[in-house]
Amino acid sequence: QSGAAIVSRIMGIVLAAVAVDNVIEAVRTLITTG
Repeated sequence: QSGAAIVSRIMGIVLAAVAVDNVIEAVRTLITTG
């Protein structure tokens, strides 16, 4: 595996984690508001 492939995979994992975090935050806001 090349370094670029590893970096690309790590970036994907980080982006996925951020997306999940945003979704959870949005759900919490909806529950709190509702």
